[in-house]
Amino acid sequence: MVVYSRVLAVPHEPFETLQLKGLDVNADYIVIETEEQLGGDELMYNGIDIPLLQGDIQSWLIRLKHVD
Repeated sequence: MVVYSRVLAVPHEPFETLQLKGLDVNADYIVIETEEQLGGDELMYNGIDIPLLQGDIQSWLIRLKHVD
């Protein structure tokens, strides 16, 4: 599980990605909410897109499943 939290909104906030750490670069992972399959290297080096969050005190939960 990965949690992204933002306390205060920023006007005209730029597009952001979240780069994960500690994953197996040779493994694939499924984002459970979207059923999208991504490589560990892609999640660590390119990151995953953070959706546009409206307002203050927002969070976003990502659940990943290691593909065997």
